Amino acid sequence: MATDAMESLRARREAVVNAHIEAEAVKHDLTATLATFRHPRYEVPSVGVIADGAEAVEKFLTGVLGAFPDLWVKPFAFYHADDAVIVECRWAVRSLDLLAISRLRANQWKSRAS
Repeated sequence: MATDAMESLRARREAVVNAHIEAEAVKHDLTATLATFRHPRYEVPSVGVIADGAEAVEKFLTGVLGAFPDLWVKPFAFYHADDAVIVECRWAVRSLDLLAISRLRANQWKSRAS
């Protein structure tokens, strides 16, 4: 059973996540979005994107919001670890700018070869 302190920590973490989603997907405020991170980092496995650091995350979000100006995000599960909270969410858009999407993908492509 979780202690009161653990419940309080979980509630604070979820409040930060909700503030992040509000800043990113509702207000499209990159400064406020970045302020919710201790260390900005996005991992989006479904499209193979890893954006690590404030500059990379800002570039990624600028591309996403440019391609999807009507983006919405709905969290549906929070998983708490000792030093993290992982959030599963659904996101969707009503319109697609295929040229912006291709630029977003091209800007995020990284390859390693030996």
